[in-house]
Amino acid sequence: MFLGHLVFYFYLLNTSNQDLVVFEPIPDQLFDSITPLKPRLKPSLVPVKAAIKSIVVKAKKDINKVDANDLQAIRGIGPALSKRIVRYRNSLGGFVHLDLLYEVYGLDSTVVQRIKEQYSLISMPAIETISVNAASAYELSRPPFISKEMSLEIVSYRAKNSLFINSEEILNIIEIPPDKIHIIQLYLTYN
Repeated sequence: MFLGHLVFYFYLLNTSNQDLVVFEPIPDQLFDSITPLKPRLKPSLVPVKAAIKSIVVKAKKDINKVDANDLQAIRGIGPALSKRIVRYRNSLGGFVHLDLLYEVYGLDSTVVQRIKEQYSLISMPAIETISVNAASAYELSRPPFISKEMSLEIVSYRAKNSLFINSEEILNIIEIPPDKIHIIQLYLTYN
């Protein structure tokens, strides 16, 4: 089973956006008005209620694998902006969440929504975590959504009090937007 998933993963990486056909059953309410046929020979034969309809769905590419030329296909992204997105992704080591696109300078929220419609996060990059209890203020300011001021507050609090045990202690001393907490926690350790 693992081998099947692995083959499918590499198939998705090496194919372009293609139309996929997805089958879903038709609701039972459509069959309520149909009277079933009576079998002539075998009483065990009953009509089948599973009719199938198809929907066309676009397969999404991995945002961590696309290049600047692929991004230019999205309306609102030119050569400069596509290079900026790729540069920011490379500086992070890869996107761990699609909300990180909002941090790219000059990228409008409507364009970010278009990117989310075309691309998804299929492969999670290897994240280099930072120990909150051992890192300098400069090292703590490297992950997204942690400013230089926030990192200085963390280091000064750590020096005056004690080492941090979990992320809730950090949330007590600095103000992090609630929708960004889960992204920041991916980059920090407490050992």
